[in-house]
Order: sequence, then structure tokens, then C-alpha cells
Amino acid sequence: MSMNTRKRLCLLILFLFPCLLLFFSMPQAGGAEQPVVYTVNVDDTVTAGTARHIRRGLQLAENTRADALVILLATPGGLVSATLDIIQDMSASDIPVITYVNPQGAIAASAGTFILLNGHIAAMSPGTTCGAAMPVIMPAPGEASRAADQKTINFLAGHMKSIASERGRPADLAEKFVTENLSLNNGEALEKGVVNLNAADLSELLEKVHGLTVSTNAGSRIIKTSGASVTVIPMNVNEQLSHLISNPTLAMILLMLGIYGLIIGFYSPGFFLPEIMGSISLIMGLAGMGLF
Repeated sequence: MSMNTRKRLCLLILFLFPCLLLFFSMPQAGGAEQPVVYTVNVDDTVTAGTARHIRRGLQLAENTRADALVILLATPGGLVSATLDIIQDMSASDIPVITYVNPQGAIAASAGTFILLNGHIAAMSPGTTCGAAMPVIMPAPGEASRAADQKTINFLAGHMKSIASERGRPADLAEKFVTENLSLNNGEALEKGVVNLNAADLSELLEKVHGLTVSTNAGSRIIKTSGASVTVIPMNVNEQLSHLISNPTLAMILLMLGIYGLIIGFYSPGFFLPEIMGSISLIMGLAGMGLF
């Protein structure tokens, strides 16, 4: 081998070596990043605090370009106003929203059923139940609850049908959740097409929904959740406070305490404690009922 040939070979090696290092250090097309999934727990009465919590979760998931948001449901129901706010925020989401009744043995009744049906993907754990969504009037302390007026029932039944139809679920059956207080267990809900699948836990759920295509507010999107990194979004202080005072039972108690406090104050002039405490309780009660 001549001297010139050796020089050319050395130059070629010196040129190719950095290129090879650069090639192997670059991200490969087949090596996708780990999916990111956020979860929000609804394990109590659905209140204004719950609505704020879910709204923040959706905003965080969208801002960080997460692959999905999972709403874990274990609730007996809650406020109509808060439920409608949640449904509106879910419908406007650009990312896939998965609603999941969990853990095993939990229920998603009343408001929980509305939220369950509005998920892009709806799922239930074994031994769970959904339904019984007829609206009731908030009772005063010591009184029994009673069904709302027919106008309210008809409106919410129609809204439930609209939600189910939009998500490709049986609208007529969804209407019966409101008009007839229909309840279904996880097996019945899957058989009738109310939910998309059953999963024993969150890990199984994320594996089962991987690769499914859903229609979000931003268009069609393929769900990528296999092996995802899961981050729980807890309630912040403001949401916890709002959740506390907007609990229907506590809001009614505060309202009654406020009224009685003002009455006592009017009959006991010069002693300002009843008026002050009554006014504070009345304002908190009205705020909790969504009137402020």
C-alpha cells in the first residue's frame, strides 16, 4: 500500500469516526419517548371544588402535552351545576379523557354517571356500579330528599342522551339513568355498550386503551399509554376549601346557621357576635350553594 493510499485511508477514518458517533448519539426514530398520563381522583361528593380540580388537571395535561388524563370515579353524586361545568370542560379538551370507575366495589352514581359517559373512553373495574342519576332537591337538615321537578328531570335526561350520542353510546339507555334511576354493574354496562371496557386496575386500563383512536376537540388522536409514567394531581388548598363549603349538606347547615344567627342578633341588639357569625355563615352557605 502506497503512502498516498495510507494517508487517504487515515483521512477517511478520521472523517467517518465523528459521523458514526453523531449517528449513534442521535435519537432513533423507533425509540419513542415514554408516554405521560395524569390522573384526577373524584372519590367524594361532586362539588364546585371538584370542578375546579378537574379543570386544572385538564389544563395541566394540555399544557404539558400529556398523552391522556384519567378521571378515577368513586362518587355517590353531587351538585348539578358542578357536574355541568365538568362536562363542558371535558368536551372542550384537546387530549383524550379516560373515565374509570375504580377501585373495585366503587360506584359512580348520579353525577358520577354523567362524568363517566362523557369520557372519550369509559371503563369500569370489577364489582363497580353506575347509574341512578335522577336529580333530587337538596334537603334541609333532618328532611328526606325528593325528586326534582319534571322540567329539570326532562332537561337532564335530554342532556344525558346528548352526551351518550356524542360519545357513541346508547342514548336511549343513557336517558333511563335519569328518568328511571336505572343502575348497571360493570358487566351489564360493558354488554350494553355504556362503557368501552373493564379493567382490574389502572395499569391494565392503560395497556388496554393503548392504540385506540378517539375524537377530541382538536380532532382524531391515537391513545399512547402503554408503559406510561402516571402522575397524580392532588387538590390544592383553594380547591379543598371550595370542595368543603360547597358540600351540599354543609352548605345547607351553614345557611341555616346564618339565618338563625341573624334572627338572634335582631332580638338581642348590642351583642354583635350572633350577627357577625350569622353573616359569615350565611355568605359561606350561599357561596357553597353556588349563588355567589
